Amino acid sequence: MSFLWGKKAHHPKPAELVSLTLEAWARVRAQDNSTHSSAQESGGRASFSGSSDNAASSRPTSAKSDSSSRPTSGRLGSRRQDASPASSTKDLDELTERLAALRKAMTPTAGDAKEEETARTVATEASAPGVDLLAALVAMLPRVPFEGKKDAAAIFQGLMRTTDADGKCHALAHVVARGGMLASIAEKYDAPDEALHAGCMLKECVRHEELAQMALTDEEVMDRLFTHADDAHFDVASYAFGCLADLLTRFPAVVASTLGSKCDFFTKRLNVLIASENYVTRRQSLRLLARTLQTPANLKPFTAPYVSDVSNLVLCMEALRDSSKSIQGEAFHVVKIFIANPVKPPDISAVLTANQPKLLRLLKSMPAPPPPPPSSGAGVAVRADAPSEDADIDSDLAEVIDELESMSPPSAAS
Repeated sequence: MSFLWGKKAHHPKPAELVSLTLEAWARVRAQDNSTHSSAQESGGRASFSGSSDNAASSRPTSAKSDSSSRPTSGRLGSRRQDASPASSTKDLDELTERLAALRKAMTPTAGDAKEEETARTVATEASAPGVDLLAALVAMLPRVPFEGKKDAAAIFQGLMRTTDADGKCHALAHVVARGGMLASIAEKYDAPDEALHAGCMLKECVRHEELAQMALTDEEVMDRLFTHADDAHFDVASYAFGCLADLLTRFPAVVASTLGSKCDFFTKRLNVLIASENYVTRRQSLRLLARTLQTPANLKPFTAPYVSDVSNLVLCMEALRDSSKSIQGEAFHVVKIFIANPVKPPDISAVLTANQPKLLRLLKSMPAPPPPPPSSGAGVAVRADAPSEDADIDSDLAEVIDELESMSPPSAAS
């Protein structure tokens, strides 16, 4: 095969790296399609030979007449539909090598002007008209080996971070124009061996405000993040929850706007996480909820509706009674917002007063809760043990107890 690849080692120019990678990917896809077509034809022949009554209707189209399933690559030539394992492996190996080279080009040494210029050249070429390297990197995740997956994710991240001399990120503009790409990436969360790499891609996307807004308003994307935030695979759950936390904290104005139109959706999905049987999920989701409720921009679109719904109060009061002191502490930062609300709806007041003695006993016996989550959109993934600055926890607890004691106790009749 030396006549195909050349006898001398060829070091492609930066502008060629993208096209060579896409060509290698096209050959892998052609081999996959060819193998799939062969399997279908084989199955059709078995059915045809076993049926004499419907011979005319069941006869499969011959490979000779079916040109649509033939690979068009000249390298495959007359092999038509039977892809040899050796050829398929060679194509996949070449693709893996191309990805490694492309990753190297997209990870320049800081301060190295030549390497940085190479990365800019590759990034520009990757989003040129008619070129869709970003989508190809997502599509090849199920097909390439582990190292190839890592390289594909790293290349994607590099493209999303690289700007030209004018400060424009061509990859960002490309993903914005192709609105469905975020959903395609999120879909990879369904496969554990692809989820971590897709998670890196999606998290890199939502660091950009335009894409964060697109993701927040795309229920298919958000459904998958909420679902996999409680995934049985810890790593998958961590990546999904980290991305979810970024989306709900990084850009406060965007979040507030989205919550205003999708308050019910986010309320239901957050409550599902809070009711999870998984300790980490419950603790992190309570902390994320408290942070979302305490963000000033969210007061009208989300906080006010949330603390006016008695079912939300009951759910968080149940968390306050959890056997875990850590869960109790996180729940406190949510329940205190219900108690401190100066305009409590009648049903909220009724539940609080009916449970006043139990709540007071619980709060007075409770150790100091963990620090409340920061209320500004710093864009940092929520951690259960994240520290807080200038938080007077004892004073916070004392104020909540005072407010609860000032409420009218339940009548003797009740």
